[in-house]
Amino acid sequence: MNHFNMDKFNFKHMEQSLFILLSEIFVEQFEEILKQLDEQIMEQRDKNRYRLKDQRPLTIQTLFGEVTIERRMYIDRQTGQTQYLLDQYLSIEGNKTISPNLEDWAIRLAVEGTSYRKAANLLKEWFGKPVLSHETIRQKLIERGIQNQKEEAEQHPLPQEEDTKQKNKPKPKVLFIEVDGIFTSIQGSRSKENRIAMVYTGWEKDGNRFIEKDRHYYKHEGKEDFWTQFGEFILKHYEVDEQTWWIVNGDGADWIKECENHFRNVIYVIDRYHLAKAIKDNLGKDPSTYEKIREAFLNYDGEKIIQIITEKEAPTSSAKKQKEWVQFVTYMKNNAKYHRDYRTILQKHGLDTSEYRPMGGSEAMMRFFARRIKSGGVSLSLPGIDAMIRMIISLKTTRKILGEKKVVDLGKLVEQTQKQLTQTGGGVKRVIRKITDYGKGVINGKARYMETTSRNHPMHRALRDLQGI
Repeated sequence: MNHFNMDKFNFKHMEQSLFILLSEIFVEQFEEILKQLDEQIMEQRDKNRYRLKDQRPLTIQTLFGEVTIERRMYIDRQTGQTQYLLDQYLSIEGNKTISPNLEDWAIRLAVEGTSYRKAANLLKEWFGKPVLSHETIRQKLIERGIQNQKEEAEQHPLPQEEDTKQKNKPKPKVLFIEVDGIFTSIQGSRSKENRIAMVYTGWEKDGNRFIEKDRHYYKHEGKEDFWTQFGEFILKHYEVDEQTWWIVNGDGADWIKECENHFRNVIYVIDRYHLAKAIKDNLGKDPSTYEKIREAFLNYDGEKIIQIITEKEAPTSSAKKQKEWVQFVTYMKNNAKYHRDYRTILQKHGLDTSEYRPMGGSEAMMRFFARRIKSGGVSLSLPGIDAMIRMIISLKTTRKILGEKKVVDLGKLVEQTQKQLTQTGGGVKRVIRKITDYGKGVINGKARYMETTSRNHPMHRALRDLQGI
């Protein structure tokens, strides 16, 4: 035990040192592999077609640091264009300076966090230095949003006959729709309402909670009214007919109530969260009246709610309070009749509602959207808001951001990569053996890297920090 310095080191210090060490090894060996690949491509290229012209540097920021490669530039004799064959082989787009994995990570931090700046700061804390600016992250997110919009535009704007007849679309007896709008401040103008709907066919148990089945999100765009375009969206994702019931949950906005003029079997219900909040804000300081109206609220008795409010005297303390009271009474009278249990109505039409639950998930959904697109009162650009909403919808629907590659089996991926690299030539084989040797050295108790590098090398310093543990 006397050989150990108990005060100098701790788990955090060791973890940081090893991360520095492995990051440096990653960068150094990644650059070596890319160099070997570029040489193999040069030797095996079609020399009659591609003429070697020059070497140009390319630096890419990866999850473990900056990787720089002097890749070779060729002239395509058939087209006369400049080509980087290594870029083509690795699917590197243009002079892209950010690795796909790092870009995915940065965008995901921005979407799931609170701001682009917070995402940039988290990356800075992780790497110990600035990696991507908040503006770069924003631009990357917007680029993916625009690309997604283009891909959607290339599809038929209206559902085609073959789309409506495609198999495996859910055919629900009841379709649940939760609708709301979020106002955001726009650069160069006042504000814009983003109208969004969450659609599902029911609920299923997931551990101790219930989640929506066959869930999709709709973001309204274009000049047509909301419900007309929404109907087209529904036909792409669900099989509906004249027997389908449409249960629409909203906050009382007139444009949401228009659903009653668009669908045959539609039941519009007022969102209970908004109704309860209005009651609490205006009657919370009057315990007697509040308890009466609360009982009527729990029993879905809209007429009783209106009766209680009508019998109560309006406040006279100030003109502001009187105005607020008038607005509250108007809101309740316009919407209390929609405070009803949709299940009772469906039961009267012979439907089994034993597996149906109260609606109201839209408010939690809207809070998630609002957290990112209201942006603390800062004015945002229309492309930025559109891209963020698309990203959130993608994340909620597929658990991936737009453009993110599907999750792969890392074990199989490593095996395939090693096999592919070892087939490219002896140079890459030597690199792989070298990486393996580093691991063996540490396992055997002697870090060989300390024998082959300068004392000032970052990895050498990191390993020295680990001595004496």
